[in-house]
Amino acid sequence: MLELYHSINSVCAQKIRLALVEKGLSCTEHLMKLNGDQFDPAYLKLNPNGVVPTLLHDGTAITESSVILYYLDEVFPSPTLMPTDPVARAKVRQFNKLIDEYVHNSCMILTFATAFRPPLLRIPEAQRNAEFARSPIKKRVEYKADAVAHGLQSIYVAEAVCTIASSWLGSMRLCSEGRISRAMAIRSPRRLSFRTSCDLSCCACRGCGTTIRE
Repeated sequence: MLELYHSINSVCAQKIRLALVEKGLSCTEHLMKLNGDQFDPAYLKLNPNGVVPTLLHDGTAITESSVILYYLDEVFPSPTLMPTDPVARAKVRQFNKLIDEYVHNSCMILTFATAFRPPLLRIPEAQRNAEFARSPIKKRVEYKADAVAHGLQSIYVAEAVCTIASSWLGSMRLCSEGRISRAMAIRSPRRLSFRTSCDLSCCACRGCGTTIRE
């Protein structure tokens, strides 16, 4: 039996829902509001990081979206999500690594500095930060608090923009090798209302001269 703890707007959870549909698998859904319910002690026993998604398979919890995707493909191998060629499989894992290690946190920072910021600013700062502090991942607490307090002037925003831009270039290189469909690539960030003097060659552009227009 499969059970999925997820949230509608979570990109990581959307990945799992797409995989389940692709494989024709059904599951019992537990919809999380992410308004503090992710820090409930019962949920933290399943996912100590207090994030979504979490997949339960016959009572065993599997966490981290990329790990869940690999797990589903191994336990339910047909239809496969992975190519058969070993080099192509390595490229898929490389693409997932790029998203997990670089893109995900950067998207979170930009989201909290823009879309999530107005409603969060209506909450008293002490109350808002206390809620952030409930997260077991303390670096995320720091990112969210600064992004909401300072918006696009947050000390983390410039690096996040450069990270996404350079990751996009990295995904294009993977596609150009013919190992990954261009449709899987990260969309170009050219429509973002940012101005940058970065050469987009690095994944950590702290102090590279990036400027942000709010």
